[in-house]
Amino acid sequence: MPNPVGGAGSQPGNTPDTNKTVVRHGQTLKQIADQNGVTEADLHKANPHLEKTGIKGGMELRLPDSGNSNPATEKSPGSTGQGDEVSLRPGDNRSRMSRLMSKDQPLQVPGQDGVSTSQTNASAGGQPGSIDRDYVSDLAEKSPEDLQGWYDSASNQTKRGVQRAFSKIDALTLGAEDKAKFRKLGGNLNRMQLEHNQKWATEHYGKMSEREIAHEMQRKTPNQIVEDLGYLSTGSIKGGERVRQKYVGALEKGMRTRQSGTSPSVSYPMISPGHIYEAAAKYNGPGADLVKAESAKMLHDNAQAAAERKYPDPPAKLKTGPKMAKDLYKARMKEVTSDRKKFVRSELAKGASTLKSLMDSNPAGFVKQMENMKGGAKVFPEILTAVARSEYDKDPKKGAEFLGNVIGSTAADFGKSVAGTDWKNAKSVGNDLGFVLGAAEVAIGNVAKEEHAKIDFGKDVLGFATNMIKKSRIPGASQIAEISDKVINELAKNEKGEVTGWKDQIFYGFKALVLETYDKVSP
Repeated sequence: MPNPVGGAGSQPGNTPDTNKTVVRHGQTLKQIADQNGVTEADLHKANPHLEKTGIKGGMELRLPDSGNSNPATEKSPGSTGQGDEVSLRPGDNRSRMSRLMSKDQPLQVPGQDGVSTSQTNASAGGQPGSIDRDYVSDLAEKSPEDLQGWYDSASNQTKRGVQRAFSKIDALTLGAEDKAKFRKLGGNLNRMQLEHNQKWATEHYGKMSEREIAHEMQRKTPNQIVEDLGYLSTGSIKGGERVRQKYVGALEKGMRTRQSGTSPSVSYPMISPGHIYEAAAKYNGPGADLVKAESAKMLHDNAQAAAERKYPDPPAKLKTGPKMAKDLYKARMKEVTSDRKKFVRSELAKGASTLKSLMDSNPAGFVKQMENMKGGAKVFPEILTAVARSEYDKDPKKGAEFLGNVIGSTAADFGKSVAGTDWKNAKSVGNDLGFVLGAAEVAIGNVAKEEHAKIDFGKDVLGFATNMIKKSRIPGASQIAEISDKVINELAKNEKGEVTGWKDQIFYGFKALVLETYDKVSP
């Protein structure tokens, strides 16, 4: 069952279950101390630099340990009977909570946080109040409105307590009705946490300039940068897309500063592209497909920008004057363009493994985001080429398998839409399929050298695509697989003849038959 309330804090700027936290803009030291159950004096001791620098938004602070060494108490009268309860005292921080909760025990948080349950042993003086199965069960009974009210008013520590208690529910013996109830609660709490983080990210970065965002990124980890991009990529808040574009712009400019090899700019400090790509490849949170596609495009665009710096255009004066000068200019431009392309492909090849990781988790989703992204039609064939060539050089079958999986996952989605009579989506996914087939044509042409090799490679690609569709066992899979088989069989008949127009032989029939199938079943 997923964690219902996200990380250890309710703000995206906080790093879950660590001894550090990132200061939000406008946040005071007292607020940070209260939020993490420590004193301001403790924070000053753990962060001596504060005396000189003061507190600033985006700054990373170390959280002190509370020093409480009494990790557990005896079973209390308020126990649910599920085992010993962990006692957390006022002043305990997230680090200690994490260590205590490594034990398979229900969670208690200090009663002073306003936690109450149907079975409470809380009293004045900071005695613990139990967040256990009963407390979570009470939450599950609340109406959506009341649950939202609880979420808006509950402290971060209370939410963390619910998260810990919630994580133990699967280990309990529950009936189907209770399990369904708790899973629904988990889904609602996840949704509230996501909406909260989306709103926070939009409002937070909406107040900042690109330059200010880039400077804040310098003080965040790549995982935090990618996570915030995910929140900005999924919200439906007014003005959210404008803020997302500003955030991406700051990230891209920070990367270009890095690529140029210059010293950090006052306006845009260096941001490491490699670290961002690696974080995006591992990211599976909200907006993952868009984050991965955006990251892949940044990789290409950064390589393109570096190529333009390395191979600048010839002087403009060569354009004018006698015919010889103009011819020289054309020849130089052709040479420069060729060198740029080689450089970009070389840079993409270096990042082929990361590009593959970006695509592997959900190829169809990646394709859709790349198709909808400005400049994606130009970038996507280059990305497929880089990964397919890297795999092909190891083993031609591996290159074919990679491209086949990308095609197969998109074709399977198309088959699912057709079988489910979801005509609007079928048309959209049909366009995605055309987009990925066109890019695959380019990749096959770039990777395989000879015409016969292109035919063989193309057949293998469609073979892997067909197998993936068959294994998906979805309604409509047999239709799409039958189309693919038919194209492969036709290719086999002509294999020994003269090979011309390999692109049309491999893909034209596939596209035509897919569209024919769509026309037959659509209203």
